[in-house]
Amino acid sequence: MRSYKTEGIVIKRRNFGESDRILTLLTNSYGKIQAKAPGVRKITSRRSSHTELLNLTFLTLFIKVLVHRFLLLSRQKHRRSFCL
Repeated sequence: MRSYKTEGIVIKRRNFGESDRILTLLTNSYGKIQAKAPGVRKITSRRSSHTELLNLTFLTLFIKVLVHRFLLLSRQKHRRSFCL
């Protein structure tokens, strides 16, 4: 799997399965993409706050060749605030 690091804004989210989410992200490098964030709907997940709407986050994305969808495994909240 290849990994990509970028920053982006969460513009849409959908629940997927029992504990996952499908996120639509707007990035400067790759444009509008969809990423699966596994396990963020669990109560004990520390990453769930990073997937809220309109958050600007640093992302580490992995892509699987057969699925053609990004897999979001690591994220970090951006420290700087922004205005829309």
